[in-house]
Amino acid sequence: MTPVTCVDIGTQHLRCFLALAEEQHVTWAADRLGMSRPTLSRQIRRLEEALGRSLLDRSTRHHG
Repeated sequence: MTPVTCVDIGTQHLRCFLALAEEQHVTWAADRLGMSRPTLSRQIRRLEEALGRSLLDRSTRHHG
């Protein structure tokens, strides 16, 4: 595994992850950050790639 450097992870990536963790819904987190859902998803994927691991469970959808 390649070490993560500060260049790989920016504050925007961390803000995206934090908003998603707090909102627990991609659309709501994207709205809160003023970006589209696909843009937020790309930021999270880039963070996961930089860390070399998945941060989200994408196998289930929560309805309620």
